[in-house]
Amino acid sequence: MSARLILIAALCLAAASSRPAPASGASREFGVVRPGLAADSSRDQALRPDSGVWRIFGPDGPVTYAIVRDDNLRSIIVRFHGPAAFSKQGSTVRRDQAAEVDRVTARFENDLARLAAATAGTAIAPGIAIRQRFSRLLSGVAVQVPAALESQLKALPYVQSVSPDVEVRASLFSSVPLIRADRVWGEFGFTGAGVRVGIIDTGVDYHHPWLGGGFGPGFRVAGGWDFFNDDADPMDDEGHGTHVAGIVAADGSGLRGVAPRATLYAYKVLGSGGFGPMSNIIAALERSADPDGDPATDDALDVVNLSLGSSFGSADDPGAVAIDALSALGTVCVVAAGNSGVPFSISTPASARAAISVAASDDNDQIAGFSSRGPVQGTFDLKPELCAPGVEILSLAPGGGTATRSGTSMAAPHVAGVAALLIEQHQDWTVEDVRAALVETARPNAADSFAAGAGRLDAYAAASARWLVTPSKLSFGRMRPALSHWTRAETLSVRSWSAAPLRLHFALERRALPDGVAIAVEPETLEIAAGGTATAIVRLVASPNALAAPNAVPFGWSGTLVASAADGQTRRVPFGVHECVEFASEDSEVIERLLIHDRKGRQFERLPGFDALFVPAGRYDLVAFGNPAAASGEMAIALHEGLDLTDDRTVSLSFAEATERITFENLAPDGTPLAADRTDFELVMVDSHVLLATYGGFGVQSFRVSPGTSGYRLEYVRRRGAQTRRSFAVPGAVAAPFATRIESNRSDAFRRLSQTFPSFAGLTGRLAFDLVPDRQHGGYFGFAALDSIAEAGTDGTTFECWYVPPATPRHLYLGQRTDLIDLNAGPLVRRTLLSTPTLDFGAGDGVGIHPLSLFERPSFVLRGEALRFGALAPVFRGRFNNSPGQVALFSSLGFSGGPFTDMTGSTLLPPAASWRLTSDSEPIASGILPAGGGAFDPRGPFVPIAIPGPFQFEIEHHDWTLRGRPGALDVRARFDTRRLDPDPPLLTSFAVLADGEPADSIDLGSAATPEVRFELRDDSHARATLEWRELGAIGWQPLGAVADSGLASIALPRSLAGAIELRLVTRDGWGNELEIVTSPAFVARPALDAEARGHVAVLDVGRVELRWDLALPDGARLGVERRAEGEAWRRVGFASTVSPTSVGYHDDSVTPGRIYRYRLLVQHPERTEIEIAVPIDRPSLELAVGPNPTAGPFVAHLRLPTAGAAELQVLDIAGRRVFERRFDALSAGPTALELEWPRGTRPGLYFVRVRWAGQDRIARITHLR
Repeated sequence: MSARLILIAALCLAAASSRPAPASGASREFGVVRPGLAADSSRDQALRPDSGVWRIFGPDGPVTYAIVRDDNLRSIIVRFHGPAAFSKQGSTVRRDQAAEVDRVTARFENDLARLAAATAGTAIAPGIAIRQRFSRLLSGVAVQVPAALESQLKALPYVQSVSPDVEVRASLFSSVPLIRADRVWGEFGFTGAGVRVGIIDTGVDYHHPWLGGGFGPGFRVAGGWDFFNDDADPMDDEGHGTHVAGIVAADGSGLRGVAPRATLYAYKVLGSGGFGPMSNIIAALERSADPDGDPATDDALDVVNLSLGSSFGSADDPGAVAIDALSALGTVCVVAAGNSGVPFSISTPASARAAISVAASDDNDQIAGFSSRGPVQGTFDLKPELCAPGVEILSLAPGGGTATRSGTSMAAPHVAGVAALLIEQHQDWTVEDVRAALVETARPNAADSFAAGAGRLDAYAAASARWLVTPSKLSFGRMRPALSHWTRAETLSVRSWSAAPLRLHFALERRALPDGVAIAVEPETLEIAAGGTATAIVRLVASPNALAAPNAVPFGWSGTLVASAADGQTRRVPFGVHECVEFASEDSEVIERLLIHDRKGRQFERLPGFDALFVPAGRYDLVAFGNPAAASGEMAIALHEGLDLTDDRTVSLSFAEATERITFENLAPDGTPLAADRTDFELVMVDSHVLLATYGGFGVQSFRVSPGTSGYRLEYVRRRGAQTRRSFAVPGAVAAPFATRIESNRSDAFRRLSQTFPSFAGLTGRLAFDLVPDRQHGGYFGFAALDSIAEAGTDGTTFECWYVPPATPRHLYLGQRTDLIDLNAGPLVRRTLLSTPTLDFGAGDGVGIHPLSLFERPSFVLRGEALRFGALAPVFRGRFNNSPGQVALFSSLGFSGGPFTDMTGSTLLPPAASWRLTSDSEPIASGILPAGGGAFDPRGPFVPIAIPGPFQFEIEHHDWTLRGRPGALDVRARFDTRRLDPDPPLLTSFAVLADGEPADSIDLGSAATPEVRFELRDDSHARATLEWRELGAIGWQPLGAVADSGLASIALPRSLAGAIELRLVTRDGWGNELEIVTSPAFVARPALDAEARGHVAVLDVGRVELRWDLALPDGARLGVERRAEGEAWRRVGFASTVSPTSVGYHDDSVTPGRIYRYRLLVQHPERTEIEIAVPIDRPSLELAVGPNPTAGPFVAHLRLPTAGAAELQVLDIAGRRVFERRFDALSAGPTALELEWPRGTRPGLYFVRVRWAGQDRIARITHLR
């Protein structure tokens, strides 16, 4: 196996704020106190608490009184020049700066009192106070001040910087109750006290107050070591380890980990980038076996947690072997399964036989898409063992704050914490006992055992266990298809701690066995004495091809064996078995990628670091990628077709068969030569359109390939870097069989597309349009050219790009999103102004807009060559995550999202939007939606609440304009946290559309389908009503209603005029409501309200001309709709002015014989309807024959009015058929058909008859002998 770096799983970071411990030394006071709470003078006694007058006092100065206002508060962190009390210089830690820090802090307090007193009588914020004093890790304070004071504080000579003190959420309220750990604390009294848990990670911020605030004996973090830097200080410099430690054992105000009294040992094995060598992990595991370094003492840790790994692990990796050895010494080893999201991707060391590997699930017990699936490659060991919450987990962050992260890294410490609770409860339990309690009591979910193991962790069920089954899972391994039959047997042992006898019955859980498979337990019923043990044999017998799931990796079947007791308790033992062949290769050259596929679309790839892969029996093609001549700028693709795999097989591979060389000479869209610096390829199966692989590299100017068969096509894209003003990416395709050639492209095949972004106040200079690749699905493969840099303009910034439609019906998309970047802040600063949704260029002639995911249907399709982003009315994209103990708001767009988008799904830098939470009209909390660290922030407000009940959450977003008009978006969410579902419905999209495209202005006389389209998601069948009114009017008018969640469309009346406000009110089945008012949502130009008499001017077989007596105002447009029999109305074009008093429309796409209706798009279109019947007798089919008479072949000369099929017959004088022909695809116009007389035809008079479109034409012809 090749050496691998260890990568932290799912490093999803959110901003955190510091909460350091108070500085030591003399206590100084400064603050603002509402009179009546601290009455220090007779004047205080006379002031009412709600009077709006506050008492300002300083450490040395007099008391001052001021009128205050509640809407001007700023929380900031002020850093002073000079070192902190604790500073490290080289290898020496100095602690002699505390007096200097105290002196500077005291000076700041006096200056703040002076400045606040000078502000008396003006509007200042309540609560002006120093909230925290920092001395150990930084020299400074956290303070609340009015905005007017901020600039004055920044100007003080000893102040180094002033930064916002961002608001944070600090809660494990969701995940800890979900696994019922809080019930273990309350009912059993176990909190992990006395249990030692090792955190093998990026280190731990042991200064964090909720982890004890210190390091060493007597502290919560009692020991550790930094293996990455080889020193004794395991301080976290990344944040991952602190987050993990918080899940295990945080204990603070409003936040408790799973085992809040456990003792932690911090072993830092990964650096600040989240990487480290496997040797560090092994060293940490060895230290966990002997923390004091004295082999004579038995002091191995009770539990270790490893939220790290390298994907696609083996059970024999060195780290996995070390896990097995440590487990054998009595340490429970909990390891994150990994974040690769596919079968056979269990990471190492989670792949260890003794590891308890943990998958990630969300709040609904659904397995996260990123969570790695089993089994273990090679051994087919069933993993993961179980799953635990791992999506959007709030825990600790370095510096005293909190952060939200997702990953199996967050799931594993939940299990490690429960293991600590069980060890405190059962100090005589073995590692296998703890494993059995964790796994067998897990709650089942919908996923199979290869994804979820036994199910989701349940701490209370594990702590309630009085009997267990071992082993806790059954891995029956792999069956070779060539075997005639296959059998495996495993022994189950049951151990009871119950004071009463136990009677157990074994049965399979629900899922039926495949045909040809039998599983039996002998005996099915066990009688176990009080405190006794018993055993049973599980036997599996299978026939060939009984287990194979040909289209589903990992080619096997999983189930659960359930042991049930009379009192209703159950133990669930998952099992897995597989049927496939092992394909191994002996590579004579370096093969960078190897995949195997069949012609039905099944494909499998050899995992990194392995020599073999496993596939179902069948006939396959092999594809090998490499660069055997790296210096030449050439890549190679070797094809080995028609390989029969019916049993295990090993073959030799090389690039000797790649004999055909394809060289590139591409053109840019303007026809100039393209000097590409990178070439990427996609190998596609032509018949099935299956994408087999994406591969590429820098400096590639040609590639060698095997000739192959007609089943393959290579699609390529060649790029020139984005550092120039214009970057290019030119695609093309080469079909097999491949032959040596020079590959070029047509520059006129590109489609042009302009994208316009709004102007930003005060912003000038260069902006960049940056592609953000979709890491999982091949990036922005297939794009042609892009203006990557443009100048910011007052009317917006426009970028040009060109693309070529895909050669196969697959999606081409501009990355995961596209970002508009401000380049004026310097090369090292990335300031994102706006992000578009995913743009899908595989939607026919338009561009599909996917605000959530490319793999969900597009919200709408944009047509034409110009797209506008960021300029339409905003849409609320919040998602509530409430519980009895919290009110929380997140972005529904995930970690790249924000609180709002516009109607195209574009995310702008979050503007100023205020929020407040009330209950029975009483204020609970308020603030500003966070803007995030330089881009977009998925976090919203997080408010712990003491008493569940009804609440109203309000958001006011008034910092935007629409068509020059000031805009306002007001959101009101009403919910009750006592309900089982305390969250209002989720709005996933909302847009005003004109003919399918988002619009801020609609011409209701030309738009065929003006509508409002929105989508609600809610499990309790949410209802919605939509209302409108003119901007500033009183009273709402109904537009429509929907009776269930899902995608809805409501038509807009053509009589609307001016700026229009919209109000959407949704209510779920539990009574939770979401109300959104958009003012204005769009501007309407009304359709004409006129009686327009219509008549027919021209009526012919292929052409209709219509007239309406109607004067068309200057600048107005009137759409024309048409409806044929049995069809719906659809717009076919626009009316044009014929005279000052009439408009007309001509339609030359009618079908003879059909009846049509036409109407104008006015307020009352039915008053303008015209009905016509298209004639069928002109123009007509024409027929002539010659030569006539003829003794040989003759020619039938036809003239068809339109293209189509025709039948030709030759009849004798009695009307009998001599012969006939059918022509399915004749062109319009003249056609000559040469015909032969059948052998033996008698001379005489004959008739030639042609039938077309219901018309018959007959001509005479004389046949001579």
